Amino acid sequence: MTGRDYTSIKEEQKTISEYGPNGDQQLEWPHLLAKGPNGELIVGDNSDSGKQIVVFDETLKYSRVIGGKSSGNNRFKRTRISGIAVNHEGFIYAADCESHCIHKFKFASGQFIKVIGKQGNAIGQFLDPFGLRFCRSNLLFV
Repeated sequence: MTGRDYTSIKEEQKTISEYGPNGDQQLEWPHLLAKGPNGELIVGDNSDSGKQIVVFDETLKYSRVIGGKSSGNNRFKRTRISGIAVNHEGFIYAADCESHCIHKFKFASGQFIKVIGKQGNAIGQFLDPFGLRFCRSNLLFV
């Protein structure tokens, strides 16, 4: 496995699906994983050619890009994705440690909703936010 592909392996160590490096779609620096509401695999990719969130369906086949340049809604021009979480209301949140904020999208459509926070150390502000997690009561922890 190179640094530019994704391989899913069952416990029996058999490859069940692959993604990249052939073709236009590939992961260059995949390092964040999250689970979607229906078992989707969500991958945060901080490649030099474009930051993106890549979604694979529950069978691990490529589904779509959220927020990247190929999505038509490039929210990650000057950024580094440093956390991903999906809540039970159908929204995906991406921490951004370069812009010191959190981006909110609709998970199903990838539509950008809003930016949460800004740089600082007061309430509602972030300094290099890393890692996101929702609790059962739908509170987002950063």
